[in-house]
Amino acid sequence: MGRAARGHLRASDSATVDRSGRLLVFFAETAGPGGEAAARRLVKTLNSLLFEEKPRRWRAAMVFYPQDGMSADDLLERLHGLLVRRPAA
Repeated sequence: MGRAARGHLRASDSATVDRSGRLLVFFAETAGPGGEAAARRLVKTLNSLLFEEKPRRWRAAMVFYPQDGMSADDLLERLHGLLVRRPAA
């Protein structure tokens, strides 16, 4: 999943899979509506590439530095908290 995502990101962005198996995508220097639009495009692309027969539902959340945390650990903790509360879209 991470490799598929990386092939459709800008050079400044990155993707990885965390210990829980969640795909994490980092959109560098992208905020608010721009980040949401980028995430929607990526979901559409991944669904079409990987799940043609039955597109998957995705759970998403966005966090921002420094508003949501000053370190990677802080940002990931905030992100995981949001994902627990948010239904799949």
